Amino acid sequence: MSTTSRVFIASLKPAWSKEKMQKFVQSMKGTALVYMINHDKDVIESGELKENHTHLLIEYQTPRKISTVANLFEVEPNFIRICKSKKASLRYLTHLDDKDKYQYKAEEVIHNNAVSYEDLIRGQNLSDKEIARYLMESRGMELLGVVPSTKLRTIQSFISYERSNKSYVMMKKLHEEMDRQSEVLETMAQSLNEINEIAKDFQIGFTNGAKSLIPYLKKTFEAITEFTSRGIQARESLKFKNKYK
Repeated sequence: MSTTSRVFIASLKPAWSKEKMQKFVQSMKGTALVYMINHDKDVIESGELKENHTHLLIEYQTPRKISTVANLFEVEPNFIRICKSKKASLRYLTHLDDKDKYQYKAEEVIHNNAVSYEDLIRGQNLSDKEIARYLMESRGMELLGVVPSTKLRTIQSFISYERSNKSYVMMKKLHEEMDRQSEVLETMAQSLNEINEIAKDFQIGFTNGAKSLIPYLKKTFEAITEFTSRGIQARESLKFKNKYK
């Protein structure tokens, strides 16, 4: 069984005075985060009040031995326990998850954290999705000290991965669309070239065809002219003949 940890809890008897708790938590600033509260309204099954006692949670940045923490509070090591769930232990200070027990007020918790006890509890209730929304809206600073930094980093990494993955997918689709458009444009260009060639062939064919028709048209025109001229002469001769009958 491990005897070292970063987070410890304890129940101290006799209870500490409010002044003693305030002095202690202030003295621990920069060394450890400390949360303390007196439970003076707990009752036993018979309905009688339990002996007033002080609940506490202390969190270090680096591991400590149980014996070290016990010496700090001047108690035997068996009075100090390694915290298995910081979330549950913080909530127990005011009996948030024990509605049958007396509900202590948040302001009764004495601590040395810059973040209020209420905000800590609120942060614990945030879902990963809600935390992600804070980060995506550039409101991550509001969660510092409220949500564990490891959790923030994990969710931030996931968001970054999602964004980079989406960017990759979008760029891939963009390149595919550009390739498709390029193929369409190339096909159109080929079609225009073919049409242009056909037009040239048609123009050449039409010109050549027209040239070959010119002799025939000339002969036809000459024939029509000669026929018309003879018709005119015939009419004039007929007129002259009728005049001198």
